[in-house]
Amino acid sequence: MSQNKLLGLAYFLASISISFVYLKWPKTNNQPDRSLDIMESTFDNIIAAKADELVEIFYATMFARYPAVAALFAKVDMKKQKKHLINALVFVRSNLRKDPTLVIKTLEDMGKRHINYGTLPEHYPVVKECMLFAMSKVAGSQWTPEINNIWDQKLSLVNTVMIEGSKK
Repeated sequence: MSQNKLLGLAYFLASISISFVYLKWPKTNNQPDRSLDIMESTFDNIIAAKADELVEIFYATMFARYPAVAALFAKVDMKKQKKHLINALVFVRSNLRKDPTLVIKTLEDMGKRHINYGTLPEHYPVVKECMLFAMSKVAGSQWTPEINNIWDQKLSLVNTVMIEGSKK
């Protein structure tokens, strides 16, 4: 796999792990959707303070559980990659509510581009699984079933949008 494809996959993995916070799902029972509030609170009170630890756990977990994915990062400068992921997390949090439509379009475009990097539909759940695990580890006892469910649903939506984008 070429260096460009590896870098593309690296950016894909970073972006998918943070972009999900823009997506919304419908209200239920006429109750307001508190998911974005909970996600923002989780980011502000847990993730931001432990961003370095989060990305360390994320990549270590992904590479240990999925050695084939680790091989895709063999020529990637992981120090830079981890910094890109942290910067992307901060960027998303800073722009969380501004334009979810743009984010969805961007995710579709990324899905389309990443098909050229060899990204397969089965790569998406790997990122979700490892990011949820890393978040739960850095949050410790603050990580509740409700928080996990919200992040899990958002990551699933990102997967769907990017996979659909890859088909366009």
